Amino acid sequence: MKKLIAISVMLVLLTSAVFAQETSIGFTVEARANLFDGTLDTAAVTRTTGGQVAEAYLQASAASDDGTMGGLVRITQTGAAHRAFVWWKPIEQVQVFFGRDNDGRYKSNVLARWDFHRGNGGVAREDWDYDAAFPGNWDGFGLAFETYPIEGLNINLVIPAGNGNAIDVVYPYSLRLTASYALPSLGTIFFNYTGAGRAPTTDQDGNFTFGTIGASFLLDGPVENLKAQLGAAIELRAVAADGDHKNKDNSILNIGLAAYYDIGEFSIKLRGRVGIPLAPGGADGYGGWYQQDAVAEPGAWYLQSMFIKGNIMPGYNFGAFSVYCDIGLLMRSFDKVRSATALNNTEFWVNPYIKIPLGGGSGNLFAGIYIGNRGVDLPAGVPDEVKALVNPTVIRVPIGMNFSF
Repeated sequence: MKKLIAISVMLVLLTSAVFAQETSIGFTVEARANLFDGTLDTAAVTRTTGGQVAEAYLQASAASDDGTMGGLVRITQTGAAHRAFVWWKPIEQVQVFFGRDNDGRYKSNVLARWDFHRGNGGVAREDWDYDAAFPGNWDGFGLAFETYPIEGLNINLVIPAGNGNAIDVVYPYSLRLTASYALPSLGTIFFNYTGAGRAPTTDQDGNFTFGTIGASFLLDGPVENLKAQLGAAIELRAVAADGDHKNKDNSILNIGLAAYYDIGEFSIKLRGRVGIPLAPGGADGYGGWYQQDAVAEPGAWYLQSMFIKGNIMPGYNFGAFSVYCDIGLLMRSFDKVRSATALNNTEFWVNPYIKIPLGGGSGNLFAGIYIGNRGVDLPAGVPDEVKALVNPTVIRVPIGMNFSF
């Protein structure tokens, strides 16, 4: 099967070389490993090592001679098509996308996602959940219409088609709409609506879910060497009375902030997210529920009453190599429903790492150390000796190496 895929890719490349104006081929491979993963307290957790080929792919893209149609395919080490799509521009202001792009499209999270560490070889903590405050990224299969009605304005409508949903669920409850408007020398405004992927009928918990809506502003231009983005998003829910599940799973308002600042060879990045549960009021007004595992009480329901997460990362480019130090904190608290029992979670990490360019810039060597705790939710009043066993300080020594052409 993999031989057939490889032959198909080569045929595509040969054909595109004849009929296409723009053709490119790329290759990337990345290996990662933990030389040490565990804790210095051998009674708390087993110490291990491990590694993998995290990424390996061949990518080819081509466009027609008149530039109105093209396509891209990326085949990974598993033989799967991580990216495979065609595009067509019937007119200059409209582009049609059809296929899958697992790298994501139409994101509004410009600073707090992959760009925060920018391909760190697996030695840093990525944290993709900042999309909760900056929604819009789409990495599924489907059809999308990209429009550019005026200069600076981009509107995208996505029709997901890969889930096998009933027509009355897809239209309109799975549709996605994103828009951005670039303000010259100032920044970009983003707006996103993501359908819930199901019709707004009452489920077992009494929820009506209509989707997620978000907006953000990217500051890029007025202050030299500074980029900053402020965003907010909320899941649109209406809650029906349903016995013991009344007002369960109400909306959480997520607010996010990210910023980059460079001063010569020195740089600093920061990002943060706050989750604020919103309830409709009344004695039974709950929001943001969470089901605890067996650590505290199996099957018990807990109300998330606070979520704060953030990290800051200074860095310095010495020319032959760059060093970074990612420092982060996550705090969550939960209250057990109709009970005085509470859960608390404070997770921290310190993650210095080094990046060494190799092969004239074609590859990189990464190495670092990660010190933090496992962030297990624990009831209030748990003795320190129990916390040390269940939620110990862990140490990892990750390395990574990649090469691309």
